[in-house]
Amino acid sequence: MSISRVFFSDLKSGKCSSVVEARLLRFWEARNVKRGGELMWVDMLLMDMNSTLIQATINVNRLPRFRDRLAAGTMYSVSCFDVARCAQNFKLADSSLMIRFNDSTEFDVLSDPVSPIHAEGFRFRNQTELVGLANTNTQLPDIIGEIVAVKSTVSDPPEDKNSVMVTVKLENDVSVTLSLFDAQAVSFHQKLGGMRDDPKVIVATSINPKMVGGRLFLNATSGTHVYYDKETHAGESLFYRLVARDTGLPSAAPLLKSYAKVEPVTIAELNHFITTDPPQQEIDFLCTARVSRVEADKGWCYVACSKCSKKLQRTVTSFECARCNNPHAVGSLRTFVCFDGVMTKLHNLRASEAVQLLAEEGVNPEDSVMPPFVAGMEGKTYTFQVRVTPYNFTVNHQTFTVSRIINEVERAPAPEFVDDEGDDNDDDDAPDGPNNREKSGSGKGNCESSKRAGKEPVSNVHLKCGPCFSTVECRLLRFWEVKNMKQGGELRRLSMLIVDLNGTIMVASISAKRLIIFRSRLIAGAVYSVSGFFVAECAPTLRLTDSPLMIMFNDLTSFDMLSVTGLELPVEGFRFRNEAELLGLTNASTELPDIVAELSAVKSTVNDPPKGKNHVMATIKMDKGGSVILSLFDCQAIAFHRRLDSMRVDPKVVVATNVKPRKIGGHLFLYAISGTHIYFDKETSTGQACLSRLVNICTGHTPVAALIRKVAKVEPVTMAELNSFVAAAVSDDIEYMCTGTVLRLDSEKGWCYIACVKCGRKLKRTDSVFVCMHCENYHAVGVPRYRVELAIADDTDEGIFVCYDGTMAKLHGLEAYEAGLITAKDGVNPEDSQVPPFVSDMQGKTYTFHVKLATYDFTAGRQSFTVTRIINMNERLPLPEFVDHGGDESIGGSMGVNHQIHADVDYDMVSGEASLISATELSDPASPAVKKARKT
Repeated sequence: MSISRVFFSDLKSGKCSSVVEARLLRFWEARNVKRGGELMWVDMLLMDMNSTLIQATINVNRLPRFRDRLAAGTMYSVSCFDVARCAQNFKLADSSLMIRFNDSTEFDVLSDPVSPIHAEGFRFRNQTELVGLANTNTQLPDIIGEIVAVKSTVSDPPEDKNSVMVTVKLENDVSVTLSLFDAQAVSFHQKLGGMRDDPKVIVATSINPKMVGGRLFLNATSGTHVYYDKETHAGESLFYRLVARDTGLPSAAPLLKSYAKVEPVTIAELNHFITTDPPQQEIDFLCTARVSRVEADKGWCYVACSKCSKKLQRTVTSFECARCNNPHAVGSLRTFVCFDGVMTKLHNLRASEAVQLLAEEGVNPEDSVMPPFVAGMEGKTYTFQVRVTPYNFTVNHQTFTVSRIINEVERAPAPEFVDDEGDDNDDDDAPDGPNNREKSGSGKGNCESSKRAGKEPVSNVHLKCGPCFSTVECRLLRFWEVKNMKQGGELRRLSMLIVDLNGTIMVASISAKRLIIFRSRLIAGAVYSVSGFFVAECAPTLRLTDSPLMIMFNDLTSFDMLSVTGLELPVEGFRFRNEAELLGLTNASTELPDIVAELSAVKSTVNDPPKGKNHVMATIKMDKGGSVILSLFDCQAIAFHRRLDSMRVDPKVVVATNVKPRKIGGHLFLYAISGTHIYFDKETSTGQACLSRLVNICTGHTPVAALIRKVAKVEPVTMAELNSFVAAAVSDDIEYMCTGTVLRLDSEKGWCYIACVKCGRKLKRTDSVFVCMHCENYHAVGVPRYRVELAIADDTDEGIFVCYDGTMAKLHGLEAYEAGLITAKDGVNPEDSQVPPFVSDMQGKTYTFHVKLATYDFTAGRQSFTVTRIINMNERLPLPEFVDHGGDESIGGSMGVNHQIHADVDYDMVSGEASLISATELSDPASPAVKKARKT
């Protein structure tokens, strides 16, 4: 059956199985700032061939399935999604509807669309329209204008509470202020500070207009993207108009570079100025000189108050800040006597990070040995920006304060042989002309040739500890987030594995604070050029590669995607270990190797829909025939379960990366960690080779995925047979399959109830709170859950089926609380609200019900059947009869490529006890072993 194609204007509320072709304009994360930046969902802005914009959202629980496919500017086909009404506040598009991805959503890259789709889409508003929208919080429009001035409070390096205020002149020559905060302010500041040419035009999306004191201010939101000059067609058009008009406005970027305005002097002139005319105010000078020595006697750092930055007094048990009057202050490290920001900017490493490289047990940080890159400054020549103040030349302070150290890497001048040939085109000031731009994943332009000019690429094996400004060309193999589960899943960093021309694999790390700069550019399998990073030694434990070094991104790091490279980089990179080698690594925690093996069996405790404490145990056969257990937990277990459950063909081969080997009770167990990625059959060349060998020997193992599908094991019956069986007797839980038509819904009993988030029991509603009698909690937190009674009939008889939360959520791809948002009305409790249309639409349709019979269901008060799953015709459709494999016995032939299972799990979440559950115990949810595993 062909699936129809529609446009955004054709959509209506409810489930949609049609296909929409659209371009992904931009996307961004929505986080809950009140909960420590907890990720809630990812928002997207899509545009179809009619230039209709619509908002789409992916819930955080479904994000691992789609995150790797998101690339701004790419065209996709989208189908099997939910359509809901947008909130009336902060609208990102003119459409009143929005798209929500669910478990059935298909989201595939489109290389050959039926009709062309525009590359850009904006909702520009002029000054009058912005004033009309101010303080209403109804819409988040886009603006385009001319950059007049920039004021930045971003420190160097960036700290908390950073802001940037940009004065923008709109088309009617009215100036407004665009404000950016925190991570967006840092990103704006750093990009503007690193540009070779000062921009004239700015395009800002999804801003929130406010009127304060009679003036118009535009505040950036999480969906705000900023583009300069020719990075958009609209910006390019305005740019050329401004160039033709030649406004003569001062450049914006120098406002961030104070060193461009100060006077260069010699040491003698500087000393003469001080002795003859002591400063009465702060004055900046530039002075180029050689470092004759580093005063090691005075140390290299001090412990400062994290609040006021003053030096702390160390007591026996704590730090004390006299200025803040805090006897238990929290300290952070500062460099001395070029102060903290100066040294961090020069060496691309914070003092706290430098201490970690030199940490000695029992030695205070300020007493530790001087870092080699600080001591290595001796004998080198730098240009210093010196700030002269009266404070520096008192009796106790006969020194100059350095506010910046400039080396030859910063803003290098263009080569002398570049000739503009008399034109005004700023883009041809690079060696290869104007057509050498490469678009990154974030949609922003990067001049690849200019960034690589003069930098000879090096390989990973030539790197040494310290700052590195050479260029490395590499392929990004895979990446993952590392979170601190002890602090509510707080994001700590993003780790990557990269491989160079020589096949050398290294770990690269991006801290959480810098991740906003690079996240949108990350695509597994893409080739990049990397420069301006710091090289450090890897930790001796839990090593992901054989290399002793790792790359750390910093504020000067350039990370650009390469569309064309002269190097043939490896496509894959693994560190496979056989069973004997894995046994040698058990319990040592030194390495996290990779494995390739045959998949024999799978045991899963993943609920449907998934709840807390889920895990999967996969039995795999190694090269020598020995079987080991691969354990996955929480998000990774859910992803593994769902992927295996949805595959049309059961896989034979599994490749698992970065597993942690353990030996318990004489048996070998492998645990997934945050860096574990799973590949099946032909998704890797190694897996494909192993699959071919297994097909040739024909092991005869039972299919793996079927172990998860209980519906394949139960007996199909009619309604009459079902009623007859119940009338006879029910002594144990027995499951059947029954196909019938929904005659009616019992709407009087509602469609949902409010359940306790802890025990799942129905809550009792009082005037002001919920009460859970089971938990004895008189201030319980509730969540809506489905409970729908259906009258089902076939040709033989009729019966009452009850569908609970997991069953309905699986069928419709929408949780009950999400459905409640669609039908929500002011003053109406969720359980009393109107039945959602997709639930009422079940009436008259035919389904196959997986029914569980128990004595509980047929007491005096309960004459009904409990439905554990509803199967419709879309689940695991059989192959068409005309499909011919052409004699190919490969069972992996119908699978797609480059599918990964990727989830975020911290090392602390790995529990050895879960893997001790036997097959018999696992089948019994009430067994002590299963209960103990769920508590870990």
